[in-house]
Amino acid sequence: IAFRVLIYLTLAESWNLLAGSVGLVSLGTSCFVGLGAYVAFGLLNNIDAPLPLVLVGCALAGGALAAFVSPALFRLRGLYFTVGTLALAELLRLIMVNVSAFGGAMGIFMQKDPPPLPELYHYALSVALIASLAITACARTRVSVILRAVRDDEDAAAQMGVRSYRVKLGAFVLASALVAMAGGVQATKLGAIEPYGMFGLQWSIDV
Repeated sequence: IAFRVLIYLTLAESWNLLAGSVGLVSLGTSCFVGLGAYVAFGLLNNIDAPLPLVLVGCALAGGALAAFVSPALFRLRGLYFTVGTLALAELLRLIMVNVSAFGGAMGIFMQKDPPPLPELYHYALSVALIASLAITACARTRVSVILRAVRDDEDAAAQMGVRSYRVKLGAFVLASALVAMAGGVQATKLGAIEPYGMFGLQWSIDV
């Protein structure tokens, strides 16, 4: 129960950074959960990387994808942005289903036994602490004022000299990296992943 609470705490902190602080209401949580899961299995199965390095790889992959899709997504505002993130998650799910290199609809199995649950709990706790510290830093510094300015009126903030695109990009990359790390820990616990579960809309709804 504690493991699951920590995973959802990380996801909720990340979602709140986007929706609560910047006003970017996203339904793309499942996109980055799934991405983190597949990156984790790729690193574990192919190069037998240690789990801390795997989680760093998940964070880098999540941040990189967020930065890559930002120019297109940030052209959308309000409900259109929300629908765009939902479409992104569905696109990745379809790619995983139809590309055999990713295991297709059957998914991927971990080639070795997952770490014991107490060890995974500590990894989940570490990721949750990282997320909480990052969000706390954003909430208790000058950054919080900039984030709220973009949330309340992006055009007015731009007139006052705030570079709204960079602000949204930074928040989106940070939140996506944290979600991907949580997805990597969750996938490692399961020992097997498939696209319908890891990219399922339920992740976004639950958060």
